[in-house]
Amino acid sequence: MNLRYLLAIITLVTLAPLLILQALYLRRHAVRLPPAQGQRSGSEPGAEPAVEILVLGESTAAGVGVSNHRESLAGQIATALSQRLQRVIRWEVAGLNGLITERTAATLFPWVQAERADIVVLALGVNDTLALRTPRRWLRDLESLIIEVRSRFQPQLVVISAVPPVGKFIAIPQPLRFVFGLVAQSLDEATQQACAQRPELLYAVLPGSMQNKRHYLSSDGFHPSSEGYAAWGAVLAEAIAERMRETVAPL
Repeated sequence: MNLRYLLAIITLVTLAPLLILQALYLRRHAVRLPPAQGQRSGSEPGAEPAVEILVLGESTAAGVGVSNHRESLAGQIATALSQRLQRVIRWEVAGLNGLITERTAATLFPWVQAERADIVVLALGVNDTLALRTPRRWLRDLESLIIEVRSRFQPQLVVISAVPPVGKFIAIPQPLRFVFGLVAQSLDEATQQACAQRPELLYAVLPGSMQNKRHYLSSDGFHPSSEGYAAWGAVLAEAIAERMRETVAPL
């Protein structure tokens, strides 16, 4: 078993009464922000041929924390990637607050208009962290989703964003935040290892600055702000652009 996950479980068992109270308090008093409004698809200008991008995920894909999807993760990726590649970027996003990886395909695929995508970005992991998924279970669910994504949309590349640093979410009280942080780190480490040496997958780290700057979080202390989504989108776009430059047959 992953040592970080094991430490999280030991802490959870040791401090169970306190952590249960904190979890109940958080559920009752947490600020609830709505998802982004407006169109879930769009395009950025540039040269043809266009690059088709689909973003799937939990509340961050849904754009919780900002008012519209151009400010959310999908819109920010598209803007940043268009600037880097000077290509037309056509994007679509489907996301749901509270979504776990196991239910992603069944929940989100019916919402997607695109028949195919060159690149699919997966933004998941927070709700699997809160559900205390083991790294083994997380990887099993993630691999199943990747298989379904590749079958449904035939992407040349599946980008898996790093599991967000739940241990830095100020809305979660300590020591509960510490426990969730360890779980998130264990899932993220497993993801990084699983993506290694698989050219059809790209693991993309989160910008380190997001972990230490308060203005990168929205008013709920849990989801990114517009600045946070912009920083995240820029890092993902740079990782995608770099992979595309390395590819012998570009998208």
